[in-house]
Amino acid sequence: GEEWKSQRATMSHMFNRRQLRERMSTVFGTHAQELVGVFRKAAQEGSPFNVQVPFYCYTFDCINMIAFNRQVDSLGGVESDIEFQRSFDILQTLFTNRFVTPGWKFLARFQLTESERLITKHIGIVNERIYGVVDSYFSEGGEVSDNALEGDQTMTGLFLEAAKVEGRVCDRKSLRDLAIGTMLAGRDTTGSALTSCMQHLCDHP
Repeated sequence: GEEWKSQRATMSHMFNRRQLRERMSTVFGTHAQELVGVFRKAAQEGSPFNVQVPFYCYTFDCINMIAFNRQVDSLGGVESDIEFQRSFDILQTLFTNRFVTPGWKFLARFQLTESERLITKHIGIVNERIYGVVDSYFSEGGEVSDNALEGDQTMTGLFLEAAKVEGRVCDRKSLRDLAIGTMLAGRDTTGSALTSCMQHLCDHP
């Protein structure tokens, strides 16, 4: 709807030439050094290696820095960040399964299946991390803090600035939804593209 269109329009400002050159390229370049280390270690071990796993960790860490200016190191093996990333992945699979599960709303309401109980568990883990970022933008009165937005060039900051200019009220939940949507759009597409690129390079060296 209109809210989605507004979010997409705001997010598009992050992908201009200046942002790509000055911010995104730096973030991707810095994290790429760690990614190279993962591939180098795998090459030395000489064992079969699923390249999609580190690519998804790499893009997950990058999009968290670009969107929220928060350091996440699921690629480097920080346990709390790995848990966050795994919960994010598990939720995608479980939510997809709902499309082919009749009566899932009833099952979810009463927590009747293992899948729904897992969704509740992993939503808690993801919400804890996301709201940790979201709440930093709000004052104690529940309003967006001007101090938090000063000089903020993240996707979250740009969205809040746009909402302020347009006179729209942005609450914690809508900002959380934007954050998760941003992570989905920025992580999965780039990670899949890198995986496909690697496959083509191996097929046609």
